[in-house]
Amino acid sequence: TTTTTKTATKTTDAPEGDDVDEEVDFATALPPQSAPLMQPRVVEQLHFTRSKSIVLQDADTQSSLQLNFADMGGQAEFWPLTTMFLRSRSISIIFARLDALHAELVENSSRDPHQKSAARQREQHSRGSESGLSALDEFMVWLDAVVAASNSGPVMLVCTFADVIGSPQAQQQVSQALHDLLRSKDHPVLPRVLLPPSGLLFHAVNNTLSSADAGVQQLRDQLRACAQSCEATRQLVPMYMRELQDVCADLSRPPERRTCTLFLSPRVLQAMEAVRSTYAADAHRGIPRIELPHFAQLYEAAAGVALRGNLQDTGLRTALDFLHLQGVLTHFTTPALDNLVVIDPAWLMQAITAIVRNPTLHPRSEDRHCRFLVNYEDLYTRGLLDPELVPRLLSDQSADEQQRIVHVMLQAGLAVPWRFAGGGSGFLIPALLPPDLTEVRELSGEVHRVLVAPYLAHSMDDRDVFQADDLRRFCHLPAGLFSHFVAEMAQLSQGSSVTVRLPQLSRSQALIGLGLHDVHVRVDHGLHCLEVRVGLRNAVGLLQQVSHCLSSVAVFRIKYHLLVPFRGAFVPVHHCQRKYHECSGPAGAVVGDHHVTARELEQEVGFVLPSLHHQGSYHVYVSYRAGERDARATAQFVNSLTEQAVGDQGEHVSIFHDCNAPRTLRDLDTHLHSLARSAVVVPFVSPAALVPLAQHHNLTRLDPVLLEWGLALYLRRHSLVRRIVPVFIGPTAETLHGDIAMSNLFECTNVDLQFPDEVNEPTLALLAKFVRREFEEVLTERLTVRGIVKAIFSFRSAGCLAWELLALNSKSLGNGSLTGLADAHSQADGIFAHCAVRVAQIVGDVLAEDETDVRVSNSLRRSSSTDASLIRLTSVDSTGRRSPTDEDDAPQRIPVSAWTPEQVQAWLQEISLQDYISVFAKEEVDGETLLELAEEDLEFYKMKKHHAKRFVREVAKLREQK
Repeated sequence: TTTTTKTATKTTDAPEGDDVDEEVDFATALPPQSAPLMQPRVVEQLHFTRSKSIVLQDADTQSSLQLNFADMGGQAEFWPLTTMFLRSRSISIIFARLDALHAELVENSSRDPHQKSAARQREQHSRGSESGLSALDEFMVWLDAVVAASNSGPVMLVCTFADVIGSPQAQQQVSQALHDLLRSKDHPVLPRVLLPPSGLLFHAVNNTLSSADAGVQQLRDQLRACAQSCEATRQLVPMYMRELQDVCADLSRPPERRTCTLFLSPRVLQAMEAVRSTYAADAHRGIPRIELPHFAQLYEAAAGVALRGNLQDTGLRTALDFLHLQGVLTHFTTPALDNLVVIDPAWLMQAITAIVRNPTLHPRSEDRHCRFLVNYEDLYTRGLLDPELVPRLLSDQSADEQQRIVHVMLQAGLAVPWRFAGGGSGFLIPALLPPDLTEVRELSGEVHRVLVAPYLAHSMDDRDVFQADDLRRFCHLPAGLFSHFVAEMAQLSQGSSVTVRLPQLSRSQALIGLGLHDVHVRVDHGLHCLEVRVGLRNAVGLLQQVSHCLSSVAVFRIKYHLLVPFRGAFVPVHHCQRKYHECSGPAGAVVGDHHVTARELEQEVGFVLPSLHHQGSYHVYVSYRAGERDARATAQFVNSLTEQAVGDQGEHVSIFHDCNAPRTLRDLDTHLHSLARSAVVVPFVSPAALVPLAQHHNLTRLDPVLLEWGLALYLRRHSLVRRIVPVFIGPTAETLHGDIAMSNLFECTNVDLQFPDEVNEPTLALLAKFVRREFEEVLTERLTVRGIVKAIFSFRSAGCLAWELLALNSKSLGNGSLTGLADAHSQADGIFAHCAVRVAQIVGDVLAEDETDVRVSNSLRRSSSTDASLIRLTSVDSTGRRSPTDEDDAPQRIPVSAWTPEQVQAWLQEISLQDYISVFAKEEVDGETLLELAEEDLEFYKMKKHHAKRFVREVAKLREQK
């Protein structure tokens, strides 16, 4: 008779140091496939220092249930680790303090909001909560974590300190209030909660009595009954799966604790002993991990099949997946980890928590050898892991095991590659960031607020307007979500050639620079959302990058809405953009309960409307619409390109980034206009971009990429675009060392064979219409898909070849060291920054070619005259908006005293004081008022001192020219 294994999780809201109120990971021995009887298992102590094991014996049925507790709970450092042990086949037990819940749910119910807030703050301070949350908020975080990480599995709630709130009436009040709260939120956890015999929503436990407490006994009995009767326990599986489980359990134990050999077939026993002899050095203490070929050897013996070296066999992979889901073993399919099969998952958690921990609460013997090192302090105060520190913290592991443990952390999002400010590469550990920031840089310019609303299933899919109560009801903030999101954002900011500002990171808020712009992110527990604040007039590009980072946090079953405040409610960004096009006519449109015009929508949420940004001229037009990896590449490219300066004045490159796929023909039209007003076009060419073009069934569909490439080629032939500089990205893959490798795109792409020599009629028709309308020319060329792709490929010598840059800048690739791994990932992120430097140099060359350019920072734009071949110059500021020229009644051509408020604002733009345009516009400052302003008047406009000095100097020049 054999058994299988299931994982259950216990989380906590209790303070550190209280072992009863800690998070636990259960590995539960399940019954055989056809009967509930379980073979006895010997109580064993797991390797993990904060692990415990108990066995529940049943004398009547002679069965036993082994529970392996991994004490991972109350410390905030462990929050991002939840996805390592929370699974759909888990029994989740969530602990909280009854006295704290009573204070919030019952005592606070009669207080006014101010008293509630003050009481909650006092409760936080009295508990010393490391997370800064109240007991109820932290309890809800764990409930959200359970439902976000698993879509099924029973949940048991336990409240400790029942001796403090001993009254049955008081306990019933807490239970009812908690039930009402969960029901009001339609919380998905409520149907999964197992009710105790007391009728309360939770087990009330007096933890001072230990196992003598009636609540503890009820909890134990219900846990046993739940584990023996749940669906995962009763499922029927092939017998060889049970044998494989017993083999893994036996191999992972020292000799004196092995109990499975009596129930294994001779063939399986022989294979097991062969594997054990291979790992003879570890056999005396248990073998925690084996190589994939050795697991395949065990599988062949158990299943009675011959793989003949085929490690991709479907049956073998099915067995790995099943046992991984059951918690018997841990296996990842990435190239760097595919060969590793961890048959003792507790070993893996032990190794990870040797790094990810609070050294004050969880000291280790290794600490005394490195606690005075600078990189040790950086790890536990700033979350920065130096690769040279890893061998000290994991001194009990071999170099190969250390490498694999770091790979697992990268795979699980527990570590991200990082470039240190002082030079060198390492890893950022989001779980070890400081709890909060003591001081945060202020955002410059007009600050706008966007909410990231995480939700489950379809609860918010079809709604266009949300009230604050809706967000409190439907949104979920699982433990660890913010840390994973901040890590993705911070890693995106690393793909730059220039570090403009160091990011400020913590577990509750962060300030991250994406190019020249800062993004402030914090947790809003009141609305159960993440708040994103940006300080620029148009945030479409930045919000697209935020959305990409959210989609990269794949450790939870969470969806997201980006919401903007609108007249007391919150509206999804995509809804605002759609309604903006609908209300462009005289009838307007309805947003929520309000009828608005396009002008009103621009005034209130204009910073998320792409159309406002499609004006004027640009140095660079970046074209991409491809896969997720390419989205990250273009984001890093654009962030780095915004940092580049050109010309004698040192102005930054202005960019149009078509980050949003056009939803309407109007969107597409504005994209084409922006392309026609750009000096340099940068199409991102990658396998993901080329695949749709190679498919014949797409010939009848309008293709925006093909349209943009066709227009760029037309403009280049007529010298309306000065350069086409493609960025070629080859197929990428992870090597066995975990490095990023990229193949040559040209070697794996045959244009003549892969792309149809046919015309995409809808795309060509729209292109011809645009050329006829804008340039008064008839497009006579029959541009085929193959012809357009071949023409873009012909710019190979002028473009950027990402794989060559990667090879050039990643000298440490393949050396197998942790430092080499960090350097390789860092260089892989940095290759698009090198592309940005090259494009900036090309922009500078283009500007220098025109001898009539009176300002080196000017860009090129199509003339509005009927002769489409003429090119004129127009001043472009760092935001990409066109400054007035002679034909626009430029302020320089008329007396300053006669300037309109709009011309004053254009002048502010020209002298790089655009941050104050909004306040000058509000006060309707015209030319006459401008000349009368003195330095002391500038305090009213909240102008910074160094800006005020520049302003005074520029006004003095105007007075001289008056």
